[in-house]
Amino acid sequence: MTGIAVLGLLLVAVGAMRGMRAQILEAPWQAALLLAVAFLANAGFQVVGALLFGGVMERSRALTVGLVSGNRNITLIWSAAAPFLADRPGVELLLAMGVFPIFMLPAATRRILAALMARRRDTAGLEREAGPAGAAPLQEPAKP
Repeated sequence: MTGIAVLGLLLVAVGAMRGMRAQILEAPWQAALLLAVAFLANAGFQVVGALLFGGVMERSRALTVGLVSGNRNITLIWSAAAPFLADRPGVELLLAMGVFPIFMLPAATRRILAALMARRRDTAGLEREAGPAGAAPLQEPAKP
């Protein structure tokens, strides 16, 4: 199944970038700006999706909903709007740039979440070592 999913993602990427090279070379600053907008929109949809479902689902499921919210919205918009984009190269470039976060943000999100979870474990470990609130920390006995 993973191989089939990767093949599908590659087909989306190749299809999205068809004809984009000329536009990117013609206006690299616009392409960079649209790429930044695509990353911000995807990350924003992920955060909103995770927050909306965070109170009613366990954390991992809410984060999955967030990931899907960010990735699927731009793909659906691109699919629905494709027939109307032939005379609007700027919009088509934005939607093509929207493919990059779909491929890149899951790995970044995984690293960020792993770092946050490690930080949480470290904080919890320090709290256990300190003992109850207000208690003096454990000290080594004095050597004679």
